[in-house]
Parts: sequence; structure tokens; C-alpha cells
Amino acid sequence: MTPDKKWTVLDLITWASGYFKEKGVASARLDAELLLAHALNTSRVRLYMESDKPLLPDELQQFKKLAVERVKGMSVAHIVGKRDFWKGSFFVSPGVFVPRPETEALVEFATKVIEADSLGPMLDLCSGSGNIAVSLAMEFAKAGVDAVEITEIGAKVIGKNAANHDVGDRVFVSNVDAIEFLENIDKRYVFVASNPPYVPEAEWAGLDPAITKFEPKGALTSGSDGLEMLREMIPLVERVLLPGGWFAFEYSGDSQTIALMAMMEAAGFMQSTVHKDYAGIDRMITGQRRG
Repeated sequence: MTPDKKWTVLDLITWASGYFKEKGVASARLDAELLLAHALNTSRVRLYMESDKPLLPDELQQFKKLAVERVKGMSVAHIVGKRDFWKGSFFVSPGVFVPRPETEALVEFATKVIEADSLGPMLDLCSGSGNIAVSLAMEFAKAGVDAVEITEIGAKVIGKNAANHDVGDRVFVSNVDAIEFLENIDKRYVFVASNPPYVPEAEWAGLDPAITKFEPKGALTSGSDGLEMLREMIPLVERVLLPGGWFAFEYSGDSQTIALMAMMEAAGFMQSTVHKDYAGIDRMITGQRRG
């Protein structure tokens, strides 16, 4: 980066995109736009509306700091402290699982099978930042939602995100292991969602450093085949659903589909269905409790 150059917004996006690509950042231009928008306290759309605007020295310095963090491996979400999901923007911090776009399918499915005026209750297992639980509370304005998260930092972040989206009075956080919660709860739910750990243990080391350095391993890996938690979770969820209630969960992909569908059948679920993500990969399974 030439120190004496008068950098415009577009100049910096172009330069940073090339720099990030050279350093192996997968979504180089998007990341450059998001970080610059954060540095300038504006939006990505506004960047292009003001593409010829020259940056002030302190703005340039702030962007350079953010760019260095990204090259070191920290995700954009952790750098800027938030990630958009569904209809909200969610606070995240290192040590908290970052919401992914494909997980929105869990919320979308709920809107298709549950009446909008449902009183619930609903349940989100392995809640992370609370993106699913809070989104469900936003969509179903009369429903209470239980959010279960094992990490203390995650439980605190859920509370913050629920308050920020004005649903803090209807999102109830339990800082406990998901299986322990299911084994001890006597409540029944109309809808249960989960984005549980499902990555095989051996694959952890090969994941993006932005994940392995800053996200909790326990939120991603689950035994040698990635199915350790789901083996326990699926039959327990069937027992905590109301008759006719629905379960929707995310998983790794095609290699796990046959095993998981067998688990759903063994647990007694009806209408078990595999849903593909936008890339055409098996990503979500849904099923309904009999009755």
C-alpha cells in the first residue's frame, strides 16, 4: 500500500481485494467491502454510492488494522463483532460460533409448518449466539423460545442478542449441555431446532484457521463420524415434542444422510425429509412427531 497515495473508497476495495486474494482469503472482495464499511461506519451499498470519496488518514489507518486481523485468520464476523442472519444482525465474539447463511433454512422451515400466532413453546439446542432462537422469537411474536447453550460466553451473547432484538422477555437461556437439558426437561414443544456439532473429529485440523483459532471446537466436532451428539439427541427430541410437533436440524452432508434418516425412523418420526442447501448439498433433515 503506497503511503502517500490519496486513496478513494474504490481504490481501497480494489487493492484490498487483490491483497486478500494473494493471502488466500476465499471471499476476498466481499471481506474487503465488509471491513471497509465497518471502518467507515457505513453500509456496503453506501460504499459504491461514494466510491470516489477520499479516505481520511485515520480512516485508512483503521482499515489497515482490520485488514491485518483478517490476514491473520480472524473471520470478518469476529473482527466487526456481528453477523447478519435471517432478519437481524447478531453480536458475536471469539469463542462463539458464527452464524452461517445456510442455517436460515431452519427458521424458514418453521415459518412453513408452524402457525404464525403459535404460542409455542419452541426450543433451540446448541444455540451458539442465539441466532436461531432469537429469529424464531421474532417470527412468532407470541411464542416463548428456550435457548440451550453449553458455553458461558455463548449464553451471555444469546441474552445480549435477544435484548437487542426486543425479544428478551420471550427467549429463555439455559447454560447447560443439550443432552443433559433434554434428559431432565418435562416441558413439551411445538418446534425444536438445532445446529449441533456434526464435523468428524479428524476433519477439525483441516478447517479454515478462522474457525479453528476463534470458534469453539465443541460447537463443530462430534466424535469420529460427527454423529455422536445427534445419536443421543434425536430420540430425546422425539420425546419432548408435542404430538404433531416438528424437529429440524442441520448436518454435514451426503455422507451422513443415510445414517441420520435411519436414526429418525428408529426414533419414530414421521415425514422425515432431507433438504438440500443452495449448493445442492444435503444440509437439513426435518421430521414430525406422531399424533
